[in-house]
Amino acid sequence: MARDEGFQGYGAVRTDAEGRYRFRTLKPPSYTIDAGPGGIITRTPHIHMAVTVDGVRRLTTQMFFSDEPLNAQDVELARIPEPDRRAALMTAPRDGVARFDMLVLL
Repeated sequence: MARDEGFQGYGAVRTDAEGRYRFRTLKPPSYTIDAGPGGIITRTPHIHMAVTVDGVRRLTTQMFFSDEPLNAQDVELARIPEPDRRAALMTAPRDGVARFDMLVLL
């Protein structure tokens, strides 16, 4: 697939009165990075997300896709040994829609 030259690499959305949000994007591919002494690593497909409240970043996380084979070797997921915590970062898209719920307590 050709790269979309208009893609900025990020987007911003506001929540509605009930705190819901929505954005439309493509599922990202995996990619490799040079981890220096760690060598070349492959990241599983994921979306970085940040929550900002009143100009203060309150949460930064990543949303992963539960059906990805590369999840088993992803370096960031490996840092989360508890199955429940890992599961909280997963989404299983249905009919092209992925749901990812977050609760930010202030």
